[in-house]
Amino acid sequence: MNTILLTTHDSPRTEGAYNHLLSHGFDADIFYAIKNDDAKTSFNLSMQHITSQSDGILWFFEDDVYLKDSAHLHHAINQMPNDWEMLYLGANLVAPIQRHSDNLFRTFGAWTTHAVCFNNAKALCEAYQDTTQMFDDWLKDNIHPRGRSYIVSPMIAWQKPHESPLWNHYADYTDLFNASANKLI
Repeated sequence: MNTILLTTHDSPRTEGAYNHLLSHGFDADIFYAIKNDDAKTSFNLSMQHITSQSDGILWFFEDDVYLKDSAHLHHAINQMPNDWEMLYLGANLVAPIQRHSDNLFRTFGAWTTHAVCFNNAKALCEAYQDTTQMFDDWLKDNIHPRGRSYIVSPMIAWQKPHESPLWNHYADYTDLFNASANKLI
């Protein structure tokens, strides 16, 4: 099992995020984003690189992740079908969902990769070549419609409000995540 924490060299969140993940049982390797003048390109290139290096299970987190109660995560993992491709610990749900089991919903469209698990990310994401398209959008358009992407219920992961270099503004997605979490009840 491989666990990656994506951050930047100048992020004030790195140490806190690492320790937060460790407190939830995730001992992550820190990956510093590939430098590019455009933050979105930097993110996309980083995701392309990380996924291309990950043959097995990849737990992936961004440095703005906040995990709430994760005690039921092991139950959700035990409920996964053999052909699963992605497992979101939290997401901005933007398409229909379908209950799969007590602790899982199938998602057909979600944004945010702040806390996600990939099953063989290398094979799953090898077609992601156009890094001008946001990685989250590519997943939503190409992977989720296949019906093998899931989200944990109750939702575990939110993004902390923060100044986002990716979007060049203060990002507070609390209401979006709360709305998504309410869909999973």
